[in-house]
Amino acid sequence: MKKKSMFFVAALSAMALASCSQDETVAVNQGNAIAFRAFTDHATRATEVTTSNLNSFVVQALQGTNASGATPVWKDTYSWQSGTSTWASTVDHFFPGEGTLHFFAYNEANLPSGTAATNVTINGTTQQIKGLKPDATAGEQEDLVVAYESGSDAANSDGSVTINFKHVYSQIRVNAVNNNTDALRVHVLGVRLNGFNATTDFTFPTTSTNTTKDDVLDLNTLYSAKDNSTNKDGDYHSATTWTATSAKQLGTTATSLLTLADADADSDPGFMILPQSLTAWTGENSSGVDGSYISVLCRIETKSGTGADDWHQVFPEVIDTPANQGQFAWTAIPFSGASAAGDTQNTIQPGTCYTVTLDFSNGGGITDPEQPVDPEEPVVDVDPNKPVLGAKLSFTVTVSDWKDVTEDKDM
Repeated sequence: MKKKSMFFVAALSAMALASCSQDETVAVNQGNAIAFRAFTDHATRATEVTTSNLNSFVVQALQGTNASGATPVWKDTYSWQSGTSTWASTVDHFFPGEGTLHFFAYNEANLPSGTAATNVTINGTTQQIKGLKPDATAGEQEDLVVAYESGSDAANSDGSVTINFKHVYSQIRVNAVNNNTDALRVHVLGVRLNGFNATTDFTFPTTSTNTTKDDVLDLNTLYSAKDNSTNKDGDYHSATTWTATSAKQLGTTATSLLTLADADADSDPGFMILPQSLTAWTGENSSGVDGSYISVLCRIETKSGTGADDWHQVFPEVIDTPANQGQFAWTAIPFSGASAAGDTQNTIQPGTCYTVTLDFSNGGGITDPEQPVDPEEPVVDVDPNKPVLGAKLSFTVTVSDWKDVTEDKDM
């Protein structure tokens, strides 16, 4: 008698640096039908997929000795059934009496808007998402997860198969702080990432993803970058329009720059970007970008007197350009990523969250050579070799001795 196949969703890999989340999951057998039941410690952020908010996913099954050369036999969508606490498809599927099934799974609903379902090809020769390109705006990005597992009637005697989803993207959270509020005022409107790869051909893994949470997808074999060009809108940005009323003044507590336009801090945990190797922007090329950097739309003021309102705007410059008063401009900070343990390259690894904190206390970066036209572009002297703020002023003070002068006068 042929046995029905059953799947169980295990932990979504969420390796984290800094404060990013990790999920714990237990799979429970629900009988002979294809069913899913999974537990996680808690739901984290709205845009991060966990086992508690994975509402549906697609499974493509291939039959053959190996995934390479296997024949597609069925494709179906499994949706969460709250009444029975299982994932179920519209029809039951069974293991063949002999042979191996290869299961490729992904949450199709979270494919980015520029990547149609037709971009996904899973057969005996190709298991790939062509032209995968995350949405450029952070608030529109959704987490994409994939999984692979194989099984057979002999190896899976109860019909159950555990599949462990892995995150396709990396996450970058950008915070900012000003620990020198007595001397500097920094107002921030938005943030973007420039000089990052924006498109890739992604290949599904063909070895089991049922590994530990800290194991992530292989950057070197599964990703093929197609585009790392940049433009005045940035490869990834926190918003598409910038409203001065949403500006936030930095204080001594680090603030997320992705929640400026949204009061719900949980809705925009970070940029979901393509994993990649990075080359830091050197700041030496005023006509373009030769590497990766973070850009912040801000206005910087310095204390000009003892009164509460005695502040002078220094960025964008107002002395020679009074029309810049109250305007915002983009300042840039080179970014080369972080090296994972045992990795000598500057890489952004899949399934990994990087939290970057920009400290404006002692400087403001360098002027971004790509100043977008929204808002109306202020007049900014672009010099990538010149910092927005020079070194913090200090004085060496000496006091000359009195010079004694003796002069005799005849009375």
